Amino acid sequence: MLLALTLVAVITGTHPQAECKTAYGKTVCGYDCKAAFGEVKCAQTPHGICEAAYDRLVCFDPPAYVVRAFQGEPPRPSCKSGYGLITCGYQCASGYGQVQCSQTPWGVCESGYDRVLCFDPSERVIRQYGSDLPTPQCKSGYGKIACGYSCASGNGEVRCSQTPEGICVAASGAVQCFDPKTRRP
Repeated sequence: MLLALTLVAVITGTHPQAECKTAYGKTVCGYDCKAAFGEVKCAQTPHGICEAAYDRLVCFDPPAYVVRAFQGEPPRPSCKSGYGLITCGYQCASGYGQVQCSQTPWGVCESGYDRVLCFDPSERVIRQYGSDLPTPQCKSGYGKIACGYSCASGNGEVRCSQTPEGICVAASGAVQCFDPKTRRP
């Protein structure tokens, strides 16, 4: 029997099948359906996820451009709960009564200085770089936090560029950043 189930999984692929769930007098259809706290919800794609905690039921589906960038096989998102909150996505972080996740696998989240900050490269940047996209970073200082690329701090400021080809430098009493509009070769 186990061999037969394994063969079915190999033949049909690893994607979950769509389903319908009925609870609390409601029927909802989709993927990874959950019922809790008087609600019924489903993810809208086979790459999505649903989770319940703290009287809340949430679902998350990776953006379509993320699914395309991974040729239909994006990394599985996750959910994080804390402080009476729940959210789903990638690289989730919590602290200071907040819980947040990035919306793409290339995103970053950092907690510091009484806040949680997440950064995701734009769809244009993800399409431009594909699998060669460098990992963004977060930098903190002076009671501030910033995330992106080529981060710099100085003179009481922390800033990051929005693209991998961007630059930031602390000079002349400020942090200056520049993101070129041209595409990389």
